[in-house]
Amino acid sequence: GLEMVLGRRPFEVAFRPEARSRHLGDGVHEGVMLGGNLSLVMSLVPTPWAPPGPWEVLFLEDVGESAYAVERCLGTLVASGRIDRNTVVLLGDFKGVDRACAWEGDFSMAHVLETLDKWGIRWVTGLPFGHMHAKCSLPVGARVRVAVDESDVRITFAGEGR
Repeated sequence: GLEMVLGRRPFEVAFRPEARSRHLGDGVHEGVMLGGNLSLVMSLVPTPWAPPGPWEVLFLEDVGESAYAVERCLGTLVASGRIDRNTVVLLGDFKGVDRACAWEGDFSMAHVLETLDKWGIRWVTGLPFGHMHAKCSLPVGARVRVAVDESDVRITFAGEGR
């Protein structure tokens, strides 16, 4: 990570998605990267510090939030115009998201992903980012290229951001 920040080697993050939505599909997607912890991103939405939407490439993670709360936050981002059908959503670690499931068939992260599909939002899981030991550093505000094929996702710099 540090060598990339210092310009000693090109920025690239590659990962194998845990699951892939038909909405993301193979190909190359480009845009300004924003994101972080979902709860903190949500706290910016009603303030002047939140970038206007729609956001192009959004990475998210959280810890200890139940699946229904994650869906509510994503729904608010959609309703506020921050996420739309052109946004690429890269989902990292959502530690404990299914802990609140009380019975078989209770609302889970799988249901959240189904809801994203119903809304027509493009997403991919497996981004090595969040409250976990081995994680990547991501260039907030930079223009990135997200290349997707049948086996992996690669994020590289694509030029100047905002």
